[in-house]
Amino acid sequence: MNILLRAPQKHYWRLFWLMVWYRFCAINKVHPMFTGFVRLKDRKSQRGRFPRENVFRYAWRRVHEMSHEFKVYVQLFFEFQEI
Repeated sequence: MNILLRAPQKHYWRLFWLMVWYRFCAINKVHPMFTGFVRLKDRKSQRGRFPRENVFRYAWRRVHEMSHEFKVYVQLFFEFQEI
């Protein structure tokens, strides 16, 4: 967090959000190019060799994924409260 203390005022928020982004990726163990703050997934856009998932099963899996992401956001919020 010393980077933010030494950053010029005009670059502070850009650096802050970049640090949040990379910390989010580190917690999820995903490369930054493969993630987003909210991932948009479609049930029908899977590879052709995999069978299409049931609507309810897909919705249940997505709810679990999004609840995990929400927990990560809460963790990041409290972690960055120190800054």
